Amino acid sequence: LRVHIISGMYEVHLIQYNAYRGLMSNKSLLHSATLMFGAPRISMPIEQSPTRLCGGFTVIHPAVDQQIPNTLYPTPLQMNCAHTDWINMFPFPRFRDNLIKRGVDFVPERICRDLFGDIFSENATLPLSDDAQKADGCEVSLALERIDKGHVEEEDDYTAGHKCLIVWGDPLRVENWEVTPGFLRNWGWAIIIYLLEWNPR
Repeated sequence: LRVHIISGMYEVHLIQYNAYRGLMSNKSLLHSATLMFGAPRISMPIEQSPTRLCGGFTVIHPAVDQQIPNTLYPTPLQMNCAHTDWINMFPFPRFRDNLIKRGVDFVPERICRDLFGDIFSENATLPLSDDAQKADGCEVSLALERIDKGHVEEEDDYTAGHKCLIVWGDPLRVENWEVTPGFLRNWGWAIIIYLLEWNPR
């Protein structure tokens, strides 16, 4: 992951839509290569914040004879602690574990609103419609100011209120995702390990 500064409402909406498309692509792959078990069959050693996102709480296990990319392969915690299926879509294993470990202090709807803005309804408790998932996407081709100094600089007035993840290519690959300063402020406790691995100093 890298840190970038973005500006302009149009660019932010494109970035949010592409992040949604990327995570939905990861979700589709997981659903074809894993088994998910609902709450009645599992325990919850770490209590989670109540949610109905993606159908409530599940654990996830690899299906037999299925290939799963390393970035999405379920961690032991994902396989043994009930959590919202929505977490599974992120191609960052430690990030997924950190969200689960946060327990009731992690509210999935908050990160959805940060990532997707208006795409995610204020009162949403279920995944977006199939039509939204199947809609043709727009490729992000933006001029973003790169940060190469090893720290996060102040963003402009518009992005001060926005928290996004930017996907530049294959959403399975960690290096194709970037984080804005606003997202880092809210979720840095879960994702900072990837920033350190990308730019160790």
